[in-house]
Amino acid sequence: MRVEIKDVPREYISGIEIISEQNQIIIVSYDGTLSVYTVDRELKQVNLTVRLQYESSLTSVAQLNIQGRQFIYAGSVDGQLLSVDLENSLFVKVDQIESSAGISCIAMHGDRVIAGSWDGSIYVVNPKSNSLEFTLELPSEYKKCFKLSVQAHKLLISTIKCKIAIFKLPLTPTTKPHILDSGQIFQIRDSQLTPEGDGFVCTGIDGRVSVEYFDDTSKRFAFRCHKYDLDDTVMTYPINAIRFIPNTSEFYTGGSDGCVSAWHLHKKTKIKQLPKYNENSVVQLACNENILCVATSDDSFKTNAVIDSNLELEPSRIYVEILTN
Repeated sequence: MRVEIKDVPREYISGIEIISEQNQIIIVSYDGTLSVYTVDRELKQVNLTVRLQYESSLTSVAQLNIQGRQFIYAGSVDGQLLSVDLENSLFVKVDQIESSAGISCIAMHGDRVIAGSWDGSIYVVNPKSNSLEFTLELPSEYKKCFKLSVQAHKLLISTIKCKIAIFKLPLTPTTKPHILDSGQIFQIRDSQLTPEGDGFVCTGIDGRVSVEYFDDTSKRFAFRCHKYDLDDTVMTYPINAIRFIPNTSEFYTGGSDGCVSAWHLHKKTKIKQLPKYNENSVVQLACNENILCVATSDDSFKTNAVIDSNLELEPSRIYVEILTN
């Protein structure tokens, strides 16, 4: 069953995180808001619980539970990594992080926070003390972090030139990445390690999904989706988001066609096509075993040749698919 969330940020949705233990969803947006919604699966309702306002655009979000204590971190466009104190409605900056670009992605591993910046910096933070432990840098020719993914003692970072950086976890101040081809021909939009950690899946701006394996290249494959067949040509749309259902080989893709599809990694088959959401792009996905959260935003500004401050964008919309077992 599909439920559209009311009272959502109007501007571009830049991150979604699900807190499964509390049936909550965290949303961050370019308008600087961090919103927490509570999902009632029985009543099939999603209600706003709290909303915080930061002074600049928020670009990423992640959460971590350490021995029953919840930690939430958000990244900002001005290069700050922020600990979120929901109880006191505060954003607390992590000292010594002075990124020259925005914090584009955040992941959690063990009891550490890992954040990547658009300037290629990688920050490792202790959430208990909210302090920076050390900083790593991507190689000079790949100085940009797009997405982070953590699985099975590996950290994946998608970067420029259609490359993937793989780090062995846990990180140390001397850890060096292994640079691999992503399988994409054009710019990467999203990337995820496989649930087993034996490979990764990337999506691109040309509607291509590529699947690569670390130890068996014979298993690699790619396919195009989120496309529209015309009489004399095929129109493909960027695939902006990919998410695996936890503990399964099934994953979702969301595209600029406003659609979400479900796939089985090992069977190489399409499981289902969800009904189209609206005319905006699907820009963010998050899921657990019970719900799928889908954010659509007007991302036409990404392909504009010039910056137009008077450009009127369509408002964002957010949906929750309540999944049945």
